[in-house]
Amino acid sequence: EKDFKILPIVMGQDPDSWRYLSEKLFCVLKDEKKEVLILASTDLSHYYEYEKACLMDKKLIDYIKRMDLEGLIKALNNGEVEMCGARAVLTLIKLMKEIGAKPVFLKYLNSGDTSGDKSRVVGYGAFVFVKGGGMLTEEDKITLLKIARRTLEEYLKTGKVPDFEIKSENLKRIQGAFVTLHKKGRLRGCIGNIIGRKPLWETVRDMAIESAVGDPRFPNVKYEELKDVDIEISVLSPLKKVSSPNEILLGKHGVLVRKGFNQGVYLPQVATETGWSKEEFLSSLCYHKAGLPPDAWKDKDTELYIFEAIVFDEKEFGLR
Repeated sequence: EKDFKILPIVMGQDPDSWRYLSEKLFCVLKDEKKEVLILASTDLSHYYEYEKACLMDKKLIDYIKRMDLEGLIKALNNGEVEMCGARAVLTLIKLMKEIGAKPVFLKYLNSGDTSGDKSRVVGYGAFVFVKGGGMLTEEDKITLLKIARRTLEEYLKTGKVPDFEIKSENLKRIQGAFVTLHKKGRLRGCIGNIIGRKPLWETVRDMAIESAVGDPRFPNVKYEELKDVDIEISVLSPLKKVSSPNEILLGKHGVLVRKGFNQGVYLPQVATETGWSKEEFLSSLCYHKAGLPPDAWKDKDTELYIFEAIVFDEKEFGLR
């Protein structure tokens, strides 16, 4: 674990404080070499009936998606939308515009979705701002799951590989992924491409087929089984070589072990699902996945690589 410091900032009532703060933060961060995480926290609408709250919060979310500061300020001032921590959010949006980062909408819920009482609810939303290639949105994840499901249906029924029209740039990036199939809670197949040699959507499509008919541990999945099969997708970050097992964080990192011509990989969720210690995790990886002695991970000529994964499944989005 790395040492880090937390600097809390409490926003006052000065209407222009967010402009000043964002400018000062930009001056500090533009030449900063260390990694810095900036969090802005707020609730959204307060104590409206469920449907009205959803409409208000959708308007607010749309302003943030567009990074429309002036429109958002006007909507806040005339009561169209609400945020108790508005100045913190305005600070963040202005700063991200200066940095060149773009917002990715992750999730919206309100208290009515969790408590069941929809007469007076409080809204909550989540965004992340990213530079460069971006990250997967909820819509991206649902699209990938639908691609995997449609591919299995088509391929297992006709033997044909379907094509798809892809609009999201996130799904056109070259990226590795695994597709895992469970049948009634038990593993039914899992195959992936660690490095990524094709666009993400195509990797998922191809790995869906491989997980169904290419996993040597299981007989081929039959079309009639699909009604009982759940699909999970793991989208992988690039591999990073580590010099010591101490750098591996169980549950966060997947691990690839390589020695000579032998290699094997475990996804991050394996450690969570099994409850293994790090030694058990690495020993099983060497023995069961790479065909190496259990303690091969301790050898100086054994290479260890870590990666992270965005893991999601059909049940998460009500697709099953």
